[in-house]
Amino acid sequence: MLNSTVYLYASGVNTTATIYDIQITEVNPEMPFETLVPSDYTPVEWIATSGTPYIDTGIVGRSGISVKAKFMLNTSANGALFGNRMSTETRFFPMLWFATSGGPVRWDTAVNSDNYGDPILANTMYIADFTSSASSFALDVNGYRMLSGSSVGTNTNNLWMFGVNNNGNLQYPFNGKMFFANIWQGDTLVREYIPARRNNDNVVGVYDRVSNRFFTYSGADGTFIAGPDIPNNVYVPQEQ
Repeated sequence: MLNSTVYLYASGVNTTATIYDIQITEVNPEMPFETLVPSDYTPVEWIATSGTPYIDTGIVGRSGISVKAKFMLNTSANGALFGNRMSTETRFFPMLWFATSGGPVRWDTAVNSDNYGDPILANTMYIADFTSSASSFALDVNGYRMLSGSSVGTNTNNLWMFGVNNNGNLQYPFNGKMFFANIWQGDTLVREYIPARRNNDNVVGVYDRVSNRFFTYSGADGTFIAGPDIPNNVYVPQEQ
């Protein structure tokens, strides 16, 4: 028996295989492995922000976007884990907006349409699973259907992580930790973000396993905080 710790490679939304949770286990050396990130990077358990930096995903927020993410709020504060909109009256938030810690989840769709769900608490782990199509959306949090509806807006702005892209300006910056995030366009996985640190300069960001790019902070100032290092080995369960 080996004393090795690994991430399990598991199935995410839309039946696409993605990393979405940490599980510690002892493994057999004959089991198939992958690595989370290339050797130039070190994976970390989470990245955190206190409000100024954000990440431009490069993905336009529109109908058909699906997002799955694991996160934790740090404090009571306005904030959005993901979001984009053309203006305050032309909205599309393909994820979560929190009025305050302990306040309701808010989801805006189309023109001036607000939807509110149950409270989200600080220092509590959540996995949010948002799906959308041309005519509907649904938001599950920790397996519970929190919001759903038939109205989904659209615009031409990129989706930002850790805040709302309000026509090129950061709005509602996020204060908390992000453990993983995956984005789909239809059934195609377009982003698979692993929190990581670049080894040559210790810059913290997320490594995208789809585009093989490292995304670090955008904005006038601020950096991300890295959680503890995690093993870079990935066990891929085989079908029985």
